[in-house]
Formats: sequence, C-alpha cells, structure tokens
Amino acid sequence: MHCKRLLHILIFTLALACLPMTALGENLQQPKVDNFLFVADISGSMGQSYLDSGNSKAMTAKELMGRLNQAIPNLDYQSGLYTAAPSKQVAPWALYRTTRYAQAIANVPDTVRKLGFIGYPTPLADGLNNLAPALDTAEGSTAIILFSDGQANTGGNPVQAAQALYEAYPQICIHTVSLANSGSGQATLDAIANLRDCSVSTTAAALDAPAALNAFVQRVFYTQLKDSDGDGVLDSKDQCPGTPQGVSVDERGCAIDSDGDGVIDAKDECPGTPQGVAVDSKGCPLDSDGDGVIDAKDECPGTPQGVQVDEKGCPVPMDVSISILFDIDKSVVRGDYHDELADATAMLNKNPEANAVIEGHTDSTASAAYNMELSKKRAQSVRDYLVDTFDIDPQRLSTKAYGESQPTATNTTRFGRKLNRRVVITLQ
Repeated sequence: MHCKRLLHILIFTLALACLPMTALGENLQQPKVDNFLFVADISGSMGQSYLDSGNSKAMTAKELMGRLNQAIPNLDYQSGLYTAAPSKQVAPWALYRTTRYAQAIANVPDTVRKLGFIGYPTPLADGLNNLAPALDTAEGSTAIILFSDGQANTGGNPVQAAQALYEAYPQICIHTVSLANSGSGQATLDAIANLRDCSVSTTAAALDAPAALNAFVQRVFYTQLKDSDGDGVLDSKDQCPGTPQGVSVDERGCAIDSDGDGVIDAKDECPGTPQGVAVDSKGCPLDSDGDGVIDAKDECPGTPQGVQVDEKGCPVPMDVSISILFDIDKSVVRGDYHDELADATAMLNKNPEANAVIEGHTDSTASAAYNMELSKKRAQSVRDYLVDTFDIDPQRLSTKAYGESQPTATNTTRFGRKLNRRVVITLQ
C-alpha cells in the first residue's frame, strides 16, 4: 500500500504541474490525509431514537455516512470502514471511490441486538482498541471519523482507548460525530476530541445542513487551493495577486516582461526590445528628440524638431539653392520674388542648425570692377530683405560677391544676360 500511495501522490503532483492555466484558475483540492476510516458505533445504546428524528441513532449514523460519502472528493485516499461494538471490518483498506464506498456503507447494520439479560452492551473502548490491526498497515496520515453517542457501559474507558491509539499511532487524528442524547455521552466524545488539536468535533444534527456537512468534509479531508486571479499560480505562491484576466505570468504569478524593458507583455506594443534600451509606457524605444532615430542609436541627441537626419540621428547636410533675378544695373529685390525668399526662410526655420550663403552675380555689360561692386550690393540687398522682412538672425547669413566671373548662361544673348543677373541663396 505504501508504494501505491507514493504512486498516487506522484500522479497528483504531475497532474497539478501539467494543468493548463485556465484550469489552475479554478479552486483545487489537495488531500490533507492519506487514509481515512469511518467507524460506526452500533453498540446497544445506538438502538435508541436520536433526538426527535424518529430514527435510531444507528440508522441516523448510517444515513449521515452516506451523505458524507457523496461530499468527499476522489483524491486517491486509502479508505476503510469498521463498526465498533461489536467490532468488525466492513471494508478493508482500498483506493477510495464514492461508489465503492457507498456499497460498504450499505453493509453497515442499522439495528442493534439485545443480548438477553445483559441488555444493550456498549463497549466503545473495545471498538477503538480493535482498530489497531488496520492502523498497523496504514502508511501516512489517517483520519478516523467516529460516529457514536459516546455511551460506554463495558470494555473500558473510551477516552483512554483513544489516547492509547494516539500514542501508538501518532499520525492519526480522531474526529467525532456525536449522536448523543445525554450529557455524559457528549462529554466522552468531547474528551476524545480534546486529546488532539487536529480533531474536528460536530453533531449529526449540525450536519443536517449541507453547508455544515461540506465544511466538515473540507476540514477533515482536504485543503482548498485557490487561484483567485486565475493566472495559473496558486494564491499561496502568488507574489503578484490581482493579475488581470488574460495576462501571462511567470512562476511567481507576476506579469511577464519577456524583453525586460519594464513594460509587461500585455501592454508592450514593441516586443523584443534589446536589453538596455529605454522605452516609453507602451514598451517602445524612446526617441526623445522625435527625429525618427531611437535614443539608443541616436548619435546626435536633441535634434530640433523638423530637422532631417540620417540613420545615426544626425542632421543631413543641406545643399539647397534658390535663385533671385535682378533688373539691369539694379540691386533692389523685386516683389515677385517674395515667395521664393519666404521658402528660403521656411527652410531656415525648419533647420535651425542650417546657415545660408548669399552669392551675388552680374552679367558682363559693365566693367569687371563695377560688376563686382554691383554683385556685393545684390547679395547685401537679399540679406537685408531676409533680416528685415522675415526676422532671420543675421548671424546665420553670409554674403559673397562674384561679379561677372561665374556666369550661369552666355552673355552674348539678352536671355543669357538676364539669367546671369542673379543672387543664389545656398542653405548648408
């Protein structure tokens, strides 16, 4: 029986470990004991009527055993059934199953015999003493549930007999279900229950209530394991109670953060974040300057908004040119070029790290010296226009004069000379 019991415990443990999380989210039952014995007192006094039920104590006890049997979970206990006074083995040790045990209960007598002039003997102590052979073969802890009225008029002191069992078999616990009509019988059962703190003492009348009966079964037979938040980790081991439904947890019952970024998987919109990368509340890598390159890879943090950057997060060098044409021998900015200069301003504002070089040019109509001076005036005129009209910081603007030295078209035609009378703004 010892090997079988170990096998049953192993099977239960493996089954518990392999249960899916949804199953673990429900209440589980873990056996408190390895074995149990129902002991039905059918001594003479049990033939008396129990309270005002109309049934004998023996009949009441038998019916109660049947109801208890229906409430005991099939947790692979070893079970047996005995009568006391007279002492008899009704069912030897066997793997507990509700149906099988019901058959054994059916074999318990519900009437008592009167022995001639002796009357109704009640040798309860003998019934307890005679449990020794069964307890000799029991492995592990054993619950003895005694159904009795506590009466004893022969065979010794039942309390002393119970104490002797405890001394011989320290892994037992005797629980009492009283069918006593008298104070003396109840006192005997109370004394037996008080021998050990493990004992549960109740009455048959109290167990009429289903809730009381189920509570008695739980106290004697099993521990209710709970997983209140349904995360698959029992409350006794759950270090993070109250996990929301559907959130994956680790063996401690705490929400999983697979990439270790500090944001649990259930809220992580960017799973797989590399180690050490700072993330926001959504679990996504931070991009503090909003340039499209995460902080962990940004070699140029603090890029102003709107500045175009490369893959390193650094501003892309600008090479944008805008041409402004001038009338013959003039350096005044024409009003029809206001929009072009506004575009140049917008690009400078969008790229606060950028500067502008303003280059003045002429055609070849006048002397080279004259044209050099005219190109300076044109470049300065555009610079002043940007500063005065668009409030561009003058420190961001530089001018250069090239005169007629860098034509963009031929000076032999009117159209070519028109194109050469220009200022070129280059953003860098």
